[in-house]
Amino acid sequence: MITDIPDAVTSVQAAALPVAAVTALAALEQAGTLLGRKVLITGAAGGVGASRLPRRPAATT
Repeated sequence: MITDIPDAVTSVQAAALPVAAVTALAALEQAGTLLGRKVLITGAAGGVGASRLPRRPAATT
């Protein structure tokens, strides 16, 4: 995927983002098929956990 880097993100930070996603993907692949199963993701405040959570639009008030 190719996308623009936001102004608030440095090139170094942007280069590191895929590392967390690849780590999370490797963990899920190692777990085997998860289709139809519940999965607990702990520590989703970090890059690895957050990359596996569904994205939802920000709430508007």
